[in-house]
Amino acid sequence: MGSYPGHRVSKEENTCKVTRYKSQYGVDHLTALRQTVAYTLSLRDHDPGYVLDPTDEEGKLLAEFTPYLVCYINEPPPGCPSKATFVYNQPRQRYEVWLLQPVEQDEEVYLYYGKNYIRDYPINSADTDGKFAHFIPADSTFKPDMRGVPVPLQVPIDLRTNMKQESSEKER
Repeated sequence: MGSYPGHRVSKEENTCKVTRYKSQYGVDHLTALRQTVAYTLSLRDHDPGYVLDPTDEEGKLLAEFTPYLVCYINEPPPGCPSKATFVYNQPRQRYEVWLLQPVEQDEEVYLYYGKNYIRDYPINSADTDGKFAHFIPADSTFKPDMRGVPVPLQVPIDLRTNMKQESSEKER
């Protein structure tokens, strides 16, 4: 679906951004977090101490990143499966969002944001964390096809089986 955009920012600078927002608008810490870091992607597994931040001081997408479709993918509501996942593509040194399964035209694609995302509803992260992130190693022979379209992500069999069961249960 595309690469996840943003400026590489230290976690300390990101924390300062939250503090500045809290002070400027006189809001509590949780409100400041929700407003300023909703689009921030943690890089802790592949670039510890940094985040990708595509937003300004107030948490609004910067103009240079508004064309990126992946910034507008919603998290699934409770009971709906994710249809996309984060992939760290080491050869390209970037995070990408890939589809887990084919989708129909005009079908909404959901992306699980991870267990540390601040949300107002319960989520069973044990059921979804395995679908959160995948990794393409540097020595990968991964190559897009001649049109530049990546081959489908090889999702472990147990995840595909789980997703099919969730979809068929939802249809009933």
